[in-house]
Amino acid sequence: MKLSFLFCLLLLFSPFTYAFHVVIDPGHGGNDGGAKTGKVKESKLVLSISKKLQSLLDSDPSFRSSMTRETDRYISLKDRAELAENLKADVFVSIHANSSSDHKAQGKEIYFQNQLPPDEEALFLASQENKSHPNEPTISEKTYSSDVIAILEDLKRNHRIFMSGKLSEYVEQNWLAAGAKRKRPIRQAPFHVISNVSMPSVLIETGYVTHKKEAKRLTDPAHQEKIARGIYLGLKEFKDFMDRETHPHLN
Repeated sequence: MKLSFLFCLLLLFSPFTYAFHVVIDPGHGGNDGGAKTGKVKESKLVLSISKKLQSLLDSDPSFRSSMTRETDRYISLKDRAELAENLKADVFVSIHANSSSDHKAQGKEIYFQNQLPPDEEALFLASQENKSHPNEPTISEKTYSSDVIAILEDLKRNHRIFMSGKLSEYVEQNWLAAGAKRKRPIRQAPFHVISNVSMPSVLIETGYVTHKKEAKRLTDPAHQEKIARGIYLGLKEFKDFMDRETHPHLN
């Protein structure tokens, strides 16, 4: 009985009570090949990198992973986001390769969702003021409830965007350690797949297939492994950060 009680306490306070679930999203697929130059096709390239990342995650007991696709088939952006939601993932990572009409363009980029417009703070303050003065003329209860729900959703989204930014930083730091270089690797953009999920999410452009040398590197299995390892190590650091946030007594 005593041992059983101690075991329950360990489960309650341990940051490793569950495996951190990462949904890996290899971009494009099927009749949507994505960026292409010569024999290099984005959809097949990112699937190979994604499988290497999945292998690294699955060899680590603190993670578990799922893929939006495991073969070269088409899946809509909506279905990708819905799959991550249905799986109740902790993190969503979409992997892509870039292209440009400027054949000198190269380097890796990490995107997370745009920040909310600043006037959301004003909406929150106004709602709080309405709540503080019940005798003053105010909006209807129905409208007020809708506003409160909207505010709570915005706060959740703001937090998710913040966490997505942290995830981007950890991935970038580990990528730099792997030799990746770019002046502005972290950016924000309203990509559908990272804007329509409720968990921290990033979209990673692994390089430019339109840059001759970079395209050659991207098809090299050893280089793909290096990319996958950089993302994996970034996810490990992000998980540690999340554990500290969830279990502050362990700091």
